[in-house]
Amino acid sequence: SLKSLPIVFPTIQIVLAIVFIQLFGFDEHNMAFLTRVTAKTSFITFLFVFLASPLFYVQKNVFSTFLKKNRKHLGLKFAAAHFVHLIVLLILIFHLCYSTTPVALAYGIHLAYLQHS
Repeated sequence: SLKSLPIVFPTIQIVLAIVFIQLFGFDEHNMAFLTRVTAKTSFITFLFVFLASPLFYVQKNVFSTFLKKNRKHLGLKFAAAHFVHLIVLLILIFHLCYSTTPVALAYGIHLAYLQHS
């Protein structure tokens, strides 16, 4: 059952992010890397949630049945993973805001947003 997945997966993401920062340090490049990783994991779960019904309609097999049956829990996992991505992105933006001059502030926020894609 995937009922505990919406809580477990973001917890794993947060723990891995903390371990990553402890091992490699807290700087702009590492936070940008974490932003990209959390964006990609959120996208993968979004893809599973979005394609669950069409995949089940086109090809009824064990995998598509599993996705359709657990779509609600996968959707909650996506929302939680996306929230973790938001937190990491905000940390990166605040880090750029406080480590640069006010003139570069607007450019830094724009760069932080575009850097994760």
